[in-house]
Amino acid sequence: MKLKRTLVFLFIPLLVTLVAFFVLDGFLELPKAELLAKKYQSAYSQLDLLEKQLDSLDNVLAVAYKNDGSYRSILELDSVPMSIRQAGTGGSEVNLHLHRRDFNGQLTAIAQKIDRLERQLILQGKSYDYISENTRIWIEELKSIPSIMPVSPNDLTMISSVFGTRIDPFTHLLSEHHGYDYVAPFGTKVYATGNGIVTLSNYSRKGYGNEVIIDHNFGFSTRYAHLSEILTEQGDSVKRGQVIGLVGSTGRSTGPHLHYEVRYLNRPVNPYLYYADDLSGDEYEIMVGNLNSEK
Repeated sequence: MKLKRTLVFLFIPLLVTLVAFFVLDGFLELPKAELLAKKYQSAYSQLDLLEKQLDSLDNVLAVAYKNDGSYRSILELDSVPMSIRQAGTGGSEVNLHLHRRDFNGQLTAIAQKIDRLERQLILQGKSYDYISENTRIWIEELKSIPSIMPVSPNDLTMISSVFGTRIDPFTHLLSEHHGYDYVAPFGTKVYATGNGIVTLSNYSRKGYGNEVIIDHNFGFSTRYAHLSEILTEQGDSVKRGQVIGLVGSTGRSTGPHLHYEVRYLNRPVNPYLYYADDLSGDEYEIMVGNLNSEK
């Protein structure tokens, strides 16, 4: 009986201690579990947000692809194959949305997508750089192609000769005329018809009298002959709409006029093909004024 009382006496405090331990342990662990759950929920929320941002970036990249194709079409550049656009990713990515609660799977999928997008964005950036450089060259070419009349319609009396076969005013025989003859009052301003470099500026012994030749690059050059005065020198850089001389009758000429030629790849071409003839004199003057204001 004494032994039984002694065991009961010892067991009760132990029981109380164990009960207290489990109760308190559960009580203490509860806040930790809740905190950990909140941290996981926050982490998942951040991953969900990152997924949405990556999806948005994918959409932006799709628009960039479409614009890239349009720009290349305008500039007549080869399109970029989709195999190259995919940046060599190949295969398929882990579906982010199938692993919504698989933390490791979700991280793997996000890492894959970030890697792919990074490579595709780098390639798209290089593509835009290429387009930008070709756009610069294209604009420079547009500015260089001889595309305005060399004299203002307001000053033009008549066009006495056009491109092609004509009767030579001196020999009265059929001959090839490689340009246009613009009849205008003595001293009328003569304009450069495109950007370029003056490669010749002197008196010609070939009948052109005072002449200016401009190299426009891209295969084009122009000649301005029979000038009364030359207002530019060899080596000068000139802009479209810049005055380079004055109408005269020097050289093999029957009266004040400008002989104007356009050559492509050193072969004479019809100047009429390279300018609009439907501008009024006032419109022409405004255009030339705007061109001069750009200098």
